[in-house]
Amino acid sequence: MRLLFGDILSVFFLVQVLGVMPFIVDHDKAKHYIEVLREQSRVVKNDWRQHNYCTFISSFASHFGNERCMVVGSTTERTRLRSRRDQGDYDYLIISDVAIPVETLEYSKDVPCFVHINVDKTPSAQLSNLSVVDGKYLNASLLKNFDDSVFKILRGIYDVITMPSLTRSDDFIHIKVNKEVKPGHNQAHFTGFEYLGKEQGYIQVEADIKAITKQFRCLLDVSDISRDMISVMRNIFFLLEELRPENIQNSLTFQTFGALIEAGTDETLTWLYDGRSKGSCDKESCNNDQIPEDPKAEGNSSPGTTKELVTILFDFKSGRDFIPAFPIKGILPCLDEWRSRLMESKSFWPSREAIDRIYESEYYVIAKPAIVNPDVRKDFCIGFNNAEMILSSTFSDGQRLCFLLLKSLQKGYLKEFSERLTSYHWKTAFYYTLETTELEMFASHSGIFNALEKVLSFMVTCLEQRFLRHYFINSNLIAHLLEEECRQIISSIQAIISDPVKALDVYFFQEKDDGKLVDQIPNDQIEDLKHQEGDSSRKTHAEAILSLVSRLQIGAGNDSSKFVAAIVDTLAVAVKTEANFDCYANEFCTGILKIIGDYLNTNFRTAEDRKRKLECISFGAGTWTAVMPFIVDHDKAKHYILEVLREQSCVVKNDWRQYNYCQFISSFASHFGNERCMVVGSTTERTRLRSRRDQGDYDYLIISDVAIPVETLEYSKDVPCFVHINGNKTHNTQLSNLSVVDGKYLNASLLKYFDDSVFKIIRGIYDVITMPSLRRSKDYIHIKVNKEVKPGDNQARFSGFEYLDKDQRYIQVEADIKAITKQLKSLFAESDISKDMISVMSNIFFLLEELRPENIQNSLTFQTFGALIEAGMDKTLTSLYEGRSKGSCDKESCNNDQITKDPKTEGNSSPGTTKELVTILFDYKSGRDFIPAFPIKGALPCLVEWRSRLMESKSFWPSREAIDRIYESECYVIAKPAIVNPDVRKDFCIGFNNAEMILSSTFSDGQRQRQRQRVFRTID
Repeated sequence: MRLLFGDILSVFFLVQVLGVMPFIVDHDKAKHYIEVLREQSRVVKNDWRQHNYCTFISSFASHFGNERCMVVGSTTERTRLRSRRDQGDYDYLIISDVAIPVETLEYSKDVPCFVHINVDKTPSAQLSNLSVVDGKYLNASLLKNFDDSVFKILRGIYDVITMPSLTRSDDFIHIKVNKEVKPGHNQAHFTGFEYLGKEQGYIQVEADIKAITKQFRCLLDVSDISRDMISVMRNIFFLLEELRPENIQNSLTFQTFGALIEAGTDETLTWLYDGRSKGSCDKESCNNDQIPEDPKAEGNSSPGTTKELVTILFDFKSGRDFIPAFPIKGILPCLDEWRSRLMESKSFWPSREAIDRIYESEYYVIAKPAIVNPDVRKDFCIGFNNAEMILSSTFSDGQRLCFLLLKSLQKGYLKEFSERLTSYHWKTAFYYTLETTELEMFASHSGIFNALEKVLSFMVTCLEQRFLRHYFINSNLIAHLLEEECRQIISSIQAIISDPVKALDVYFFQEKDDGKLVDQIPNDQIEDLKHQEGDSSRKTHAEAILSLVSRLQIGAGNDSSKFVAAIVDTLAVAVKTEANFDCYANEFCTGILKIIGDYLNTNFRTAEDRKRKLECISFGAGTWTAVMPFIVDHDKAKHYILEVLREQSCVVKNDWRQYNYCQFISSFASHFGNERCMVVGSTTERTRLRSRRDQGDYDYLIISDVAIPVETLEYSKDVPCFVHINGNKTHNTQLSNLSVVDGKYLNASLLKYFDDSVFKIIRGIYDVITMPSLRRSKDYIHIKVNKEVKPGDNQARFSGFEYLDKDQRYIQVEADIKAITKQLKSLFAESDISKDMISVMSNIFFLLEELRPENIQNSLTFQTFGALIEAGMDKTLTSLYEGRSKGSCDKESCNNDQITKDPKTEGNSSPGTTKELVTILFDYKSGRDFIPAFPIKGALPCLVEWRSRLMESKSFWPSREAIDRIYESECYVIAKPAIVNPDVRKDFCIGFNNAEMILSSTFSDGQRQRQRQRVFRTID
């Protein structure tokens, strides 16, 4: 024992004096950071909305060609970091229906991931009429600027959804402005917008319906939109107006276009729909008569300042990146080489299935200048977006967390280099590291940090060689970095390797500042916004809508019914996507869609005709929502599933602490036998729900080293999951000396009450850690009390504790060190503890006192035992350590002389009240369930039958691997009365805790959400 504690002291000396293992000191912080990253990267409700919006847009556009929209990047890869002040960007790939034949690609000699598109290399009707550069290379600006020639439909939709806007809420001004990025365009949304220069202002005038009506008249008067398309547009306006919400603050559509919709339903516009008279309105005057005459007063800037940047302040931001792309037709040669390399290697990652999926996926070219010798006129890069999403879908939880650590370093400690060494470079380095790293390394936090160091070291090597190969093509991704830049970055990475947790502090502490944040945006966007919001006729909005209708008319071949069919089909897709309901498979729902289609196609002669049709639609939709309430509450259901349940079941820092505590206890107990501790149940299965007021319970299986032979189990006839243990059925020295019932059955109370005969070590530890306690913090009284549960015992912790009966009191007197010293002397005088063990105990007291924190509020050990530790090292106790004198203290008087004589005054209850229940009040609670168990020795017959049933079936779940692991796992018996004909003296139930944890580990995210919903409904 002395040697054991001597080793412990040696470790403390190394850590404290030499400081050779700084990571151990910050291990809790590292775990906390990992949990923060897990939280920042979780899927949120808005992610699904964006995927759905792209689905709707693609469905609509499919009626006119093959243009598409797809959410890509970190959102889909589940590696997007959302901080408190910056939600990051959604990335949308806007895909043209102009396909680029793979043989037209001419690869850059310097960096082959960049290409030119030589249209002369293949006859293509799609390419032949497009603008070229140098006589043969496709003009990159066609793609970059969403030219009408390559985006016939999505260009109009893009113009509408990316319009700059300014809206006001109760507390903030919100603006949306556009910035050019490489590649594509970014729309940034700033909340709490202010100018850095307070003297600048922004004017927002109220929309004038009459002015908008006049604006419509002018714009339609000079447009080429057909009468049928105008009729459809008019019907859409009336339908939207019918659906106008009472509070438009919850609808971005009505905040932005509400006035335009209202103006579009004005009856004075009937001439506009029934037949236009060219030249009836002077276009210039119509467009400008609502714009204020004094540009300075309205904040309009002088000409020539459109390219300037203006500095703004804000509280919170998010964004959307729109990346236009051409799909590539054919197989890229680099993919053959990539697949061959991996198929012939012994890499750990990716899987063969993933390699095949990547090889067969779609690739793109994106307008982006090369990093070496750029030519913005004709440079494109190859986009492997689908491949990267497939790769990320194969990440384990630990692998994804490792990459998130890399991103947090890139955004924090390495932020000054982030424009030159981007997250894409780190992702590439991470891919190569995964190929050579076993999956098991990512199973623990320490393993994740070891893998992190591998990636960092790999990047250092690449920077030293100034070569980082693209993952899919032999192209140097860091060819643009200068030698001095590489040296600076290497130096910073080496600092991270020496102390990764300290480096992570930069990212995690930059969110502490609550002041305004700063950014720069194009001045021309601000000027456009001022002009737009200062124009009561909302000319910009009207132009964008009519431009979209004009493009749709061309795409539909001047057939308005094709436009209507696209709308109706997209509504059906929306119902399918949002409510998981096939509208076309239901007669009633199909009928509603037909009514909507007929309504949109009808050129109404009178307002009454239109009104009757709208009432019919409203009635049908109302009836439908009455019989399908889930459709109405689908957003709420998604909110519950994707946000509330995921948040409540998220792994927290304290979970890992409990696992560690069990590991420490088991390690200690292993020196004396085979007693163990294990965290089980919903915490380990990741199905535990923590609410704001109730954190739920940790479940600890406390395992005895008394093993129960499987042949001793006698199964209940009524419910065979309950058993009796017949000790006479086998010769077992462990069982032969234990208490029995009815002459042969093991006494269940031995297990239930942690009897010394079956828990020689952990019983003492259990008594210490489950002691009732009362402590005070600044705002609350906290108590820990024990309750008996089936099975085991529960220790409940209540914060904000009060009696329901205010007349009752609790007295907590300050500890008296002298009294404790006297108490120790008395107890040791009566004990049989050896002199050597007393010496060890003395040394422990002195060691703990040496480690006493300045503020014991942060240490439960010192809050509970601090006075005892101080008393244990009192110099007057030398007789206690150097040799006891029996009878030196009258035990009875020593025990009681500090107890106040008046029990009522000190809150002591009178005899006979210990079993009564008292009602208490509290603000917050949590708990720990301690479940004692015997391990079963041998294979349970029921598991043989269970395995055979599943192996012979065609079940979807569980996997064969999981079945084998369960069959080989340890099972237990737990003291618990049977649910039919119970006998508390000898009833046990069989515990399949390991099997259940293995099963839960195979849950997909959706299956785990389903399980949480069941628990949620139970709680509700």
